[in-house]
Amino acid sequence: MVKNIRALGKVKLVQIQPSGLIIETPSGDFYDVSRRVEVDKLNITSLGIEATTSSGEHVLDIHHIDHPDKAYDVDDLVCIGFTSHYEAMRARYGEHIVDGTAGENILSNMAGKYGWKILASKLRLRMLRQDTICC
Repeated sequence: MVKNIRALGKVKLVQIQPSGLIIETPSGDFYDVSRRVEVDKLNITSLGIEATTSSGEHVLDIHHIDHPDKAYDVDDLVCIGFTSHYEAMRARYGEHIVDGTAGENILSNMAGKYGWKILASKLRLRMLRQDTICC
């Protein structure tokens, strides 16, 4: 058993991106947050994330290795975000910033801010309970 595990927070939402959020147009690119799909649960595999939508459709996340439109490397199969980071973004850019719009697969309620270097060096994803992210 792993010692010194501590909870980072409870899961607020889980979502997938069946297609990319950035839309290329002749007049420029734009970010379409409506392409995110919130789901009840995710299936995290060594190939990436897949889920079943509320309508029963089995969907691969755009970052899944087997997704036909995958345009990324193998280091971006799962994305985790934290509500405290959204609070900081709202403080800087305004209230229009909505939790989950960055397209992360898992959004956790977490107090405090952690830089990516700290999280990358210490995060070992474990589920103590179905709704808690721990490291």
